[in-house]
Amino acid sequence: INAEYMGSVPMTLRLLVNKDNIRARKIFIAAKYAGITIEVPPFEMGKDNESEDYLTFKNPLGKVPVLETPEGYIFESNAIARYVARKAKNLYGKNELEQAQIDQWIDFSSNEIEPSAITWLGPIFGFGTFNAELHQQAVNYLKTALQALNRYLERNTYLVGERLSIADIILTSTLLPLYQKVFDPMFRKPYFNVNRWFELITQQPNFKAVVSLSPAAWCTVAQKATVKKEEKKEEKKEEKKEEKKEKPKEEKKPKEEKPKEEKPKEDKKKKPKEDDEEEEEDVEKEEKKPNPLDNLPKSNFALDAYKREYSNNKDVAASTQFLWDNYDPQGYCLFYCKYKYNEENNALFKTTNLIGGFFQRLERMHKYAFGQMLICGTEKSHDISGFWIFRGPVLPDLMLDVPDTELYEWTPIPWEQIDQHKATILDYLKWEKDAAGKPCLDGKTFK
Repeated sequence: INAEYMGSVPMTLRLLVNKDNIRARKIFIAAKYAGITIEVPPFEMGKDNESEDYLTFKNPLGKVPVLETPEGYIFESNAIARYVARKAKNLYGKNELEQAQIDQWIDFSSNEIEPSAITWLGPIFGFGTFNAELHQQAVNYLKTALQALNRYLERNTYLVGERLSIADIILTSTLLPLYQKVFDPMFRKPYFNVNRWFELITQQPNFKAVVSLSPAAWCTVAQKATVKKEEKKEEKKEEKKEEKKEKPKEEKKPKEEKPKEEKPKEDKKKKPKEDDEEEEEDVEKEEKKPNPLDNLPKSNFALDAYKREYSNNKDVAASTQFLWDNYDPQGYCLFYCKYKYNEENNALFKTTNLIGGFFQRLERMHKYAFGQMLICGTEKSHDISGFWIFRGPVLPDLMLDVPDTELYEWTPIPWEQIDQHKATILDYLKWEKDAAGKPCLDGKTFK
């Protein structure tokens, strides 16, 4: 708990809420900063919230959460979060202007983010029916809101003043399920400042004590709502009706031509296949796009030859000498990498899967890179780091396009200083230890 936020009088409050309620997160986080204990008694939705006592004295709408205080009851999650923030120092601003600015950003969260977030996420979580038009509208609204937020955060670290406030907690909590489920790398790429701010807030100890979401756990592939069969049938019926309306206009002229009458039936059957074929063609076109690395001046160093030498020669020292004898510092570059969130690595199989997922997304780099990634330390506390060779003078754009790349610190190895690094590189290639001297537990080779 941060001393600069703690209230002067320790308190214990009761929150009436069902288990894993997303809206309650901001309340618990605010309480962590304020040093307030929040008790959560057993609560059964559909029973406790529909009782006469609950509807009369606690929330006439029968909704949760509801906070029990010595003075009375409060419902609506933002109102509760505000109440808790006021019990803390500095969490609700240091003057009336800052308090009003905090209110403006809480309203921004409620009006500009939350409605569209519900429209987008609701069908994914199984609430409501997916509507393509409303979905696209929600996505567009969120993009507009994020553009505005990104512009503001270009010159501001926090939403209000020079320290974290309840506004940061509430807005981040609203965005959190979006970052978990649908804000994939391509979607969030234009909002660099928002991403920086979101990471800053979610990595605060008091925030992580309630909900942990490291950048490694941010969405990589946007989840989609499953459209029910009945909805699909209705869509097909509507399509058929439209086709029937259009058919007379198209068939008036070619009535006498028999072959043309059969074409619509064939087209209906082939449509899905044609769509698939078009998608496959698009993928092929994308794969055939020229790679800037292929336009680099020719190099005398054949990376594939070194890969073969490393794979086939059991004497790693000899294959490494082959590397130094043939390496071209003009056509290639060397890097160390280190995972930014090593403190979170406490299960070896999960860490191994993390590297495996990274390698899967590097499919287009096989021709242009060689990498040795090690997991070093103990089984319950270990680090990920590695040694890499890349085509070209700098870290290639193909690497930077992979979301996982930003989860690592990349340190170039100057060729003029290579003698100072040869022993460390050999340790990586032998799977013995990392640059910090920690023993190797496991590893993966990218080649």
